[in-house]
Amino acid sequence: MSKRAFYSYFITELVLRAPDEAIQNDILVIDDSTRVLARALRVHLSKAVRDRGLSRKFKRVVARDSKRDHALQCADMVIGAIVATLGGSDRSYYETFEDKVRDLWVY
Repeated sequence: MSKRAFYSYFITELVLRAPDEAIQNDILVIDDSTRVLARALRVHLSKAVRDRGLSRKFKRVVARDSKRDHALQCADMVIGAIVATLGGSDRSYYETFEDKVRDLWVY
């Protein structure tokens, strides 16, 4: 499986777990990706939604550079804190928002 196909599959499966009312008509922003990946994800997600008879999930899928997007910078920091915690190192950052985590998948 190519890197693009893996990301498309994995993100699609995450998206399909989310309740419609939480994401419907929102915009999915992909960090540090190319337009090619964003398009591949859009195609894969649309096909999965149709195949499973589900309603449309996002209004748009777009690529953004995290250096210019504060929300993506925040998401990067959250993921970094989770990775550090799961890796057995510093838990202090994760502890600041641990009570807000509702659904964490560990692979």
